Amino acid sequence: MPSAATAFKPLTPFQSALARLSCTETAKYLRLTLGLWIGFVLPYLAGYPDTAVALCGSAMLTLALGNSISAARGYLYRRVVSNVLVMPVGTLVILLTAPYLWLGVLLLPLAVFAIARLRPSLFQMTSVTVPMTLVLYSGEHVRLLEERLFGVVLGMPLGFIIQQCVLPPDHGYRANRLVREGNQRIIDALAQLTGGTPERHLVSEHADRLHASSAALRQAHDLFKLDLQQAWIAPHLRRNRHRLPLYWCHQEIFRGGGQPA
Repeated sequence: MPSAATAFKPLTPFQSALARLSCTETAKYLRLTLGLWIGFVLPYLAGYPDTAVALCGSAMLTLALGNSISAARGYLYRRVVSNVLVMPVGTLVILLTAPYLWLGVLLLPLAVFAIARLRPSLFQMTSVTVPMTLVLYSGEHVRLLEERLFGVVLGMPLGFIIQQCVLPPDHGYRANRLVREGNQRIIDALAQLTGGTPERHLVSEHADRLHASSAALRQAHDLFKLDLQQAWIAPHLRRNRHRLPLYWCHQEIFRGGGQPA
């Protein structure tokens, strides 16, 4: 009998459909749409229409990185840290040098990059330059900066929650499907190639298909391992965690079968 650690509970048809959808481009578009709708509606109904655009934009940026929880998490950390540090520092530089904007422009990168140099791993460079530009654009209008900062601090976690909880990408399910498809390709290839004298172009076609299976399984395997590096392991990730060695073995088998003759 399988142990508790390796027991596999079959998915319901609805769960299978969601898992199959979760790693597709359609799922990415659905998450982006939810980020736009939820990020705009919540502050708009609360009476902050100006903040709504910044909030939904930040939520969508988190989701635009692709079908990976780990990518969204990393971007969330770096971008929030970048904005929370850069914007107050930049605003202070502009206020202290007002009304001499040229002096603020001169000192702003020196101050910001000096801070980023202390802990470069915490900063996303694209997320450092954008708030610097917004600080210069806003000038002494602190309210515009507050709206931007508010939108980032709340919008990025909103996008991350949608990515991890609403329709999380299930790369374990995708890896399972790729393993089954690759095994079936091997069976079909053996049946066809042992039925007589194999033609060279058929051997090449089967090798190319197995090589494609290996590449796709490697991608799913790598993304699944990254998504497992979370403080909180979602149920859909925990379900296939014990299968990581299986994915690696099949990836190597498909790659070996896909080597050109």
